[in-house]
Amino acid sequence: MEDNTPRASVNNPIHATFKTMGDALSRPHPALVDPELRRRSRLLAQLTLAVAGTVVAGIGLLAALFPHMLDDADTLLFFVGTAVFLGTYGLNRAGHYRPAAALTVLSSALVTTVAPFLPGSFAPVLTITVAPVLLAAFVYSSRASVWVAAAVIGAAALLTASVPGIALADYVVTLLFVVIIDAILLVFMFYQQGLDQAHRRELALANAGLRRSEAQLEQRVQARTRELEQARAEAEHANQLKSQFLASVSHELRTPLNAVINFTLFVSSGLYGPVNEQQAGALEKATRSARHLLGIINDVLYMSRIEAGRLDLRPEPGGVALDVELTAVYDVVCAQIGARPIQVSLEVQPDLPAVPGDRQRIRQVLLNLASNAAKYTAAGSIRLRAWQQNDAVLLSVADSGPGIAPEDQDEIFKPFRQLKRSGGSAAGTGLGLAIAHWLVEAHGGRLWVESEPGHGATFYVTLPIDSLAKLDQP
Repeated sequence: MEDNTPRASVNNPIHATFKTMGDALSRPHPALVDPELRRRSRLLAQLTLAVAGTVVAGIGLLAALFPHMLDDADTLLFFVGTAVFLGTYGLNRAGHYRPAAALTVLSSALVTTVAPFLPGSFAPVLTITVAPVLLAAFVYSSRASVWVAAAVIGAAALLTASVPGIALADYVVTLLFVVIIDAILLVFMFYQQGLDQAHRRELALANAGLRRSEAQLEQRVQARTRELEQARAEAEHANQLKSQFLASVSHELRTPLNAVINFTLFVSSGLYGPVNEQQAGALEKATRSARHLLGIINDVLYMSRIEAGRLDLRPEPGGVALDVELTAVYDVVCAQIGARPIQVSLEVQPDLPAVPGDRQRIRQVLLNLASNAAKYTAAGSIRLRAWQQNDAVLLSVADSGPGIAPEDQDEIFKPFRQLKRSGGSAAGTGLGLAIAHWLVEAHGGRLWVESEPGHGATFYVTLPIDSLAKLDQP
């Protein structure tokens, strides 16, 4: 398994050699798969090797300079500690990190606990001697602790040389302990430094990956935006072609259809000779059907002009008198219902102010709403009302028909959305209310419906008194 344990970088070839050896001697066992355990196992191996190596070197120097001290209690304690540390090193390298760590801590505790009770031991002064080394490591750096340790050893040598009755041999074990502590600190400091460097490298790699991901995401967003813009342009172009086609076809159909209606009227009026009652009835049905078809064609033509932005408003000089328009619509509705048992009423507020706008388009809206009310009301009532409300005129067309479901009340104002309501015919294009909605908004007003199924429907129109929305010119 690849080991991700951080290690300090080196540039010197000698350091590189020592680093390679250190890596080989402290490599965790393959059985350790957890990254944190592998890092701790490597640190433990480095610490035990550093302590054991330092002690062996110190004992070797002690044997060369002061052979008589090999039998001292402190020296024997160092022998035992070295053997234990080498044992923990082997146990750790065998993959048993936790027992090795426990044995290391236990042996260190025993050394510091037992040493003061050994005859001739210098253990009481160990903690005092190592204090400046620890302070230097924590306050400054691991390099500073090396210099402080060297200064402590040098000071001990100078003192033994200048003070009568004190021999350097008396301090060798204490100074060796200082060196061991400094070795432990160095290993830990270098390990921590390597860990920090590894974290910085990981952070740099993560940031680089994040920047690459952001760049890729930005590229994908830009590509998707271009695709959407292209799709939108194509859809707009297709919609424009459709509107142009519908406008062209509708215009071409109106001329011959008007001719059909006119010639049918000429024949039914007896202009080309007398007609009997049966012939007159057939001609009337033909005229009615032709006018219905003409209404459908006009709706398609209006909608195509609206989508193409070519249907303009022509404001009426002096404004539109809504009482006059509603009276005309009232007459049309009364003629439309025929003999059906429907009561039609008209209520207009006296002195109702005129509204700015296109008279023909406003009448078209009112006719559409009133015609729908007559179409879907089999019996009952139709009520036309108009009154001023603040700075607008509010108009309403209410019927007692089958009503409109709540989920359909927004759909009916969309093009080609035709809802079947019981009690009336569903013939048509589904464009009438969509055109009416657009025309009302073009006048700066609002069109909406309030209805409950089975309780009729009321359509409301607001038209501002003092302003007129301007249409965008194509």
